[in-house]
Amino acid sequence: MADVTAAPETLPSSVEAGEPDLLAEIWSTMSWLWDYQLIEVSGAWLTPGKIVIAIGAIILGLLVASILSRHLVHMILRRLQITEGAAQVIQQILFYIMITVVFLIGVQIAGLPLTAFTVIGGALALGVGFGSQNLVNNFMSGLVLLVERPVRIGDLVEVDGAGGRVIHIGARSTTISNYSGVAHMIPNSTLLENRLTNWSLKDDLVLVTVTVGVAYGSDIQRLEMVLLGCANSNDEVVTQPVPEVLFQEFGDNALVFDLLVWIHARTGIQRQRAASALRFGIDAACREHGITIAFPQRDVHLDVTSAIPVRMVPPAQGDS
Repeated sequence: MADVTAAPETLPSSVEAGEPDLLAEIWSTMSWLWDYQLIEVSGAWLTPGKIVIAIGAIILGLLVASILSRHLVHMILRRLQITEGAAQVIQQILFYIMITVVFLIGVQIAGLPLTAFTVIGGALALGVGFGSQNLVNNFMSGLVLLVERPVRIGDLVEVDGAGGRVIHIGARSTTISNYSGVAHMIPNSTLLENRLTNWSLKDDLVLVTVTVGVAYGSDIQRLEMVLLGCANSNDEVVTQPVPEVLFQEFGDNALVFDLLVWIHARTGIQRQRAASALRFGIDAACREHGITIAFPQRDVHLDVTSAIPVRMVPPAQGDS
């Protein structure tokens, strides 16, 4: 019986070479796409590869710029002991400068001419120019706020129906935290175009006004002493400028006086607390000195030329 030895199974040469050929084809296609010449600008071709490199460099640079600007500001705060508002201004300016530098570096890494972005920017401007007016307006207004500083971090402001403490000034909007802790996002252009009241632009000294109405015939000289005594006994009221009492008007129901005092306040609730404490003190002091705080009332005078007839009407049946 013949000895038969089975030959080992082998793959066809075409199958063995199939996988390398597929990888080579994929690599060749991706290389072709990477170096595909899209448009020529100033003698240089714009390719997908250059665009990807530029975008990657810019994204990485933005992350580095954000982290680096915060660390630099913290170092400045520790050494120079500047205020929080000034620190944020420095951080924003450093961040914008770093963004510009990162963009230029990304363009140089990708080997792209700056004229290429002039062409692309012109094309984009035609499409989104009208839609970006509001964004550009708020961005430029934010730069004005950071440079001129009519509003700073920590200021007490009132604008467009919103009042509170400024906690952040960004590139597009400013965040104001009101007395209830609710944050309002106010567009930067609104702060410049509308009427803005800044209670603490120069310092944190703010005016508190308490209006008091007393009954006609009250001893107003004694009332003035009572009001000034309540102001001087309040620990939050400063001595300079001195408290003042103004006789405002002869009202319909009362003699109206205003007590004007100055306090140091960094939040809106401090003004409200100071005014409330003064009102408590004024009410107690007026009771102690026999001064009546007025309330709405009317005196009716009848002017007749003859006697008013009076007739007694008997009750109807069934009425008790």
